[in-house]
Amino acid sequence: MATHIELVHLFGEDNVINLDVNASLKRGIPAEDAKLLAEVGLPTFVDVLFTLKVQGLPKVFTVVPVESGDESVRIFILGSPTDSPEIRYFLDLKRRYVVLLSTGPHGPQAEIVNHSLDDFIEFLYRISLHKENTAEATVEERRRGAHDLHKALAERDPMAFSAPDTWWSMVLNALKQ
Repeated sequence: MATHIELVHLFGEDNVINLDVNASLKRGIPAEDAKLLAEVGLPTFVDVLFTLKVQGLPKVFTVVPVESGDESVRIFILGSPTDSPEIRYFLDLKRRYVVLLSTGPHGPQAEIVNHSLDDFIEFLYRISLHKENTAEATVEERRRGAHDLHKALAERDPMAFSAPDTWWSMVLNALKQ
């Protein structure tokens, strides 16, 4: 599990944001996730993968009620990929999954990307660390490192790699190129 210190070391102190645990609890964030957001935090920017600087609605850190079939759920907006303003990462406050929601021309499409917020933060951290550690490596060294990272992350959150076209499968396959 990535720590706040590790996030700050990798991304810089000004590029990690922590939320107030009490404010998060009041908004209905599950206690474990509220604590994680307060003590570990989120990076503000991970090239291509994640940003807190979203364009349009819904805004980051808002709680949004969503009707899903026969069920009403509340979601907490976490951010978006850096080049896709129509896509949002959110935390399902009932099931505690992190989901990627696209509102493109084919209508809303959702994919569970991580089993937990903890896994999501770990994935952002580990992929960024891999990129930093292999910046000057040979192509073969980067591929080997990406293969090892894929294996480690798949062991941590098998759901994230349940099919070859899942979000994280595509990200890790791109790192192997």
